[in-house]
Amino acid sequence: MINEERSSLHPQYDGDEPDSADFLPTPKRPPLGFERMPGGVSLWPGAVFFALMTAASLLSWSDPERFSWFNVSKVSITQSHEYWRLFTAILGHGDFMHLLHNLPVYLFFAWILQGYFGLLASVVLPLTIGIISNGLTVYFYDDHVRLLGASGMIFGMVALWLVLYVRFDRGNWWVKRVMRAVGFSLMVLFPQTYDPKVSYLAHFTGFICGIVLGFAFMPVFKRRAPVLTGMSADQNKELLNV
Repeated sequence: MINEERSSLHPQYDGDEPDSADFLPTPKRPPLGFERMPGGVSLWPGAVFFALMTAASLLSWSDPERFSWFNVSKVSITQSHEYWRLFTAILGHGDFMHLLHNLPVYLFFAWILQGYFGLLASVVLPLTIGIISNGLTVYFYDDHVRLLGASGMIFGMVALWLVLYVRFDRGNWWVKRVMRAVGFSLMVLFPQTYDPKVSYLAHFTGFICGIVLGFAFMPVFKRRAPVLTGMSADQNKELLNV
């Protein structure tokens, strides 16, 4: 009678005592997509290029004549046709604090772009963005205003990452991805303080170039993104469902 009554009150009870394993926490699933950060080896391309920027800056600081090699102006492009300056201006920096200020942001985005998308996203496209950004920026400045530094390129790398993040982070709803990207963009584009020595126009043109090139090259990354370092191709395909 007691067993029949218990069965009627608890129809799923099979009469067996629960095992201790039933009380263990559920194992965590493996991290998916952008939840898993790249390995340290992905930092190398960014570290090498930053070392090149440091060497160029130290070289320019030691000699005023060499310092002029690492800036660009409208006159140097339109009249002297020194187009190479669009690249060397990325390498040069005004002083040590200028260089140091760019270090953490550049290395972080170079690292994650390399880890998820490879050299095209971490080196080739950022340099292209920097060159185009420099050209657009000096076009809107007065003839003899000189521009130097990697800020335009770095802001372009941020924009490039946001575009690819919104496209490939399948673990979150697309509206959530877009809102995150927009919020981060607003924080980046609107600084809390104003510095007359900073080219905010270069920041803006670099960011816009990063968005445009991110959309333009999105099909190139479609089959391989995101790639997680330290995992085989089969593991990447299984976890990311690409």
